[in-house]
Amino acid sequence: MDARLIIDMQVTLAASAHDIEFVVPRTRHPIDHCRAIDVPVIYVQHNHATFAPMKRGEPGWQLLPELGALADDGHIEKEACDAFYGTRLDEHLQAHAADRLIVTGV
Repeated sequence: MDARLIIDMQVTLAASAHDIEFVVPRTRHPIDHCRAIDVPVIYVQHNHATFAPMKRGEPGWQLLPELGALADDGHIEKEACDAFYGTRLDEHLQAHAADRLIVTGV
């Protein structure tokens, strides 16, 4: 089973990303497609310990609203540059029998 990971598509990070106005629709369309065919969609969101805009709960920490994250989507928070380190991502993927990842993000 496939799983789609959307990594660090957060307000602060997107503000400085190259061509973000083109990246977002190109990310959103496959997300919608994955949902339509029951492929798990998992958002990975970075929590920064000292950089205020990226601290949990701050406006810049939020996922881009244009992506349309749903409550049924997976949501993993990370504190390192590795989405697996210290997170439950592997456990989440195993629970969905995901053996192939489709990765996007900033």
